Amino acid sequence: MKAVILAGGKGTRLLPYTKVLPKPMMPIGDKPIVEIIMDQLSSYGFHEIIMAVGHLSNVIRRHFKGKYSNGVRLSYLEEEKPLGTAGCLALLPKPEEETLVMNGDILTSLNYAELMDYHRKKEAALTIAVSSKNVQLEFGIVRVDSNHQVIGYDEKPALPCDVSTGVYVYSPRVWNFLQPHHHLDFPALVKKLLQEGETISAYPYQGYWKDIGTHEEYEAAVQDFEEKKEIFSPQKKLLISHELV
Repeated sequence: MKAVILAGGKGTRLLPYTKVLPKPMMPIGDKPIVEIIMDQLSSYGFHEIIMAVGHLSNVIRRHFKGKYSNGVRLSYLEEEKPLGTAGCLALLPKPEEETLVMNGDILTSLNYAELMDYHRKKEAALTIAVSSKNVQLEFGIVRVDSNHQVIGYDEKPALPCDVSTGVYVYSPRVWNFLQPHHHLDFPALVKKLLQEGETISAYPYQGYWKDIGTHEEYEAAVQDFEEKKEIFSPQKKLLISHELV
């Protein structure tokens, strides 16, 4: 199985750390978060990992240089200019099988092999792993009837939502909607596929998931990893071969 890790963003919400480290290289425990992700992918049978890099890519390349694996290959896809969270995939040849694509800044206990099986059974163009969250609003919500009478007031309520975890499975036909060197973010791709009548499935995931995009989330992830390390541990150690796409 093949996986693409999106690791090219600037991580502006984590400044000043991301002036010297790309966000996927932020340490969790004794290794960068992206290495934890690769350990997990390897344990679930992903034998080819492509890292889409951009901002401070030399830091990532230097860290992984010279590490080799039993049948697991790491290669790089480097953007000359930012192409968006979906547009960069157009630089890859159209795959023959399903491809897992994910952000490189996620701490999760998601079973990636089960996600791939779910996608195949759904026969969808795209599958999004989703997590149920209560999203805290910053405003007081006024409930009004058809006569503009106030019938209720909720101060900064938490609303239940299914949110994207930043982990996806692409079927090969999605590449028909990608154009090389054209900027395309993932939400725009979703809308494009829906407009064309393609099926997009949601994989419901109730386990641990955290995006380390802010200082608060990063600090929480570091603490959670120390307290719940066993749920993130892969079944085998990953050693990586170093190759350029």
